[in-house]
Amino acid sequence: MECYKCKAAEMKPTRAQAQVQIGGCAFVGSVEAVKCPSCETVLLDGPALERFELVVAAKLGEAGEASGPAFKHMRKAIGMKATDLAVLLDVRPETISRWETDAQPVERRALALLVALVADELAGSTATLDRLRALAKPRKLAKSVRVGKVAA
Repeated sequence: MECYKCKAAEMKPTRAQAQVQIGGCAFVGSVEAVKCPSCETVLLDGPALERFELVVAAKLGEAGEASGPAFKHMRKAIGMKATDLAVLLDVRPETISRWETDAQPVERRALALLVALVADELAGSTATLDRLRALAKPRKLAKSVRVGKVAA
């Protein structure tokens, strides 16, 4: 990879500090990056930075942080548009906006579901998202459904 700044031929792998401020709390971590040996420009790795943002979202959820900025960070960390989250939570998009700007307190149920979505994303699961989508668009079950072997 070539340095965009000085056009040096090769960037070297390194680690760099990433930081995000949510409310009054600073979250700091070390992420993968590359550094130009000539001009010392450092570029953070995109996927590593996204993972950092997701870990921050999980920490916010674990702490039960219910502020608008925390809610917005968690939503963005899972890559979800406010309108899509509104559909899943069965609220109007304006409600999401009011929560995220602290114009209205975040509902505990909504926060609990968003925290579950964050935890699933971190674990590589879509279980909560699948359940919310099924609730948003229910399917009619057949008269008989085979469930297979059930262990005790």
